[in-house]
Parts: sequence; structure tokens; C-alpha cells
Amino acid sequence: RALATVAGLTANGADDTAAIITAIHAATAAGASKREILETILQMVAIGVVTGVSKAMIAAMAAFSTDGESL
Repeated sequence: RALATVAGLTANGADDTAAIITAIHAATAAGASKREILETILQMVAIGVVTGVSKAMIAAMAAFSTDGESL
């Protein structure tokens, strides 16, 4: 469900950075790997949400940096 939330927020344009960062943290807490989260975001390109994907990737970098990780 957390990955579906990440996908939905990305598909909606990822305008709410705090919401997508929270969803990324929730996905991580639920056991999703960094790769799974990034693949979920990138799959939104297939439905034509390029702007949302770029915003979500920036949010992912911020989310992972607070965990002491990097992309």
C-alpha cells in the first residue's frame, strides 16, 4: 500500500513534497527497498507524468538523505 501511495502522489504531480517524503519513509518502514521505491516512481513515466517523476525523484533524494543514505 505504501508503494501505491508513492505511485499515486507521483502520478498527481508530486506537488506536495512533504507527503511524498512521508510516503517514502512509510514504504521503507513497511520493508520496501530503495530500488523498489525508485522503480515505483520511475514507472509513472509510462503514464506520462514526467514532471511528477522529476519532483518525486528530488523528494526521494531528500527522504533518503535524512536516513543517511544516498541514491
